[in-house]
Amino acid sequence: MHKKQTTAVTRREAIARIAWTATAAALPIPALVRANGGPVRLVIASTPGTGPDTMSRLMQPLLQSRWDRTVIVENKPGAGGVIGIDTVAKSAPDGATLMLQTSTMFLLPYFYKNIPFDPVKSFQPISQVGWSTFALVVNDSVPASDLPTLIRWLAAGGGKISYASPGNGTENHLFAELFKQQAGVEMMHVPYRGTANAIQDLIGNQVALMFLPIATANTHAKTGRLRIIGCTSKDRFPLLPQIPSLQEQGLAGFDFSVWYGVWGPAGMPANIVSQYNEGIRGVLAKPDIVKQFGEQGWAVKSGSPQELDALGRQQYARWGEVIEQSKIDTGV
Repeated sequence: MHKKQTTAVTRREAIARIAWTATAAALPIPALVRANGGPVRLVIASTPGTGPDTMSRLMQPLLQSRWDRTVIVENKPGAGGVIGIDTVAKSAPDGATLMLQTSTMFLLPYFYKNIPFDPVKSFQPISQVGWSTFALVVNDSVPASDLPTLIRWLAAGGGKISYASPGNGTENHLFAELFKQQAGVEMMHVPYRGTANAIQDLIGNQVALMFLPIATANTHAKTGRLRIIGCTSKDRFPLLPQIPSLQEQGLAGFDFSVWYGVWGPAGMPANIVSQYNEGIRGVLAKPDIVKQFGEQGWAVKSGSPQELDALGRQQYARWGEVIEQSKIDTGV
């Protein structure tokens, strides 16, 4: 008897869900949100002050004005982003819950056991919002200011020269492993707990080099204590065009950037996705947002849901290739 009752409830829920989806497809976004109980949550899977958080808070008032409803930025950090991202994966696909997240999301399955979501299948891409890149930096004791000279110096070091990262499985770590592969050099990895301590030891000549977000690298380079060798994207970063890319200096195929996007739970009605995409792209076209993003070291870049989906799939596959080729122990 209990089994039949459970089945009946499940069927009723399924029918209700289908009916809701059909109704939602016919509703404009403000009506949809009011019907579902109020504001839109923009979940950030990291602490206040991080890139996605700052980016979201810059966009928040303009999104509220454009959509004529409250947009709440909600920080849900923990487990490298897994907790916040999983919250969105498990939310109803009714337009009331979104997230702004970085491309690091596509690294998580390689470094966490039994991750509760699929970074590609569990989410509805809406729009990319911006991007940046990393830079390879060395301390002032390293006798190199360009890539060919640095590679020769590292090769002569016989694998005894060390590089820093904020920890195993970070983008900084994987960029360095990819660099080792493509440059044909050996280095020792020194993982730290966070970026600040790693930079401190890099400046103090305890380690020789490191990959850092390009805006952070440029700030330290201005003091003369660190020197930038090149950036990780194929082309020069438009906000710092004086910095050459590693690829243009001879590291063919080295092309990695860090990008940001907005996703919702999988299964959102297509017209709602389209209207969210239109709204976000409209906000990103505002000169003030372009300026404010630039001041934080991000270049604005929007796009279609299909473009964001393709970008995520490519990133996920590429990280898998790098990890396999580098034989990195992910612990999974």
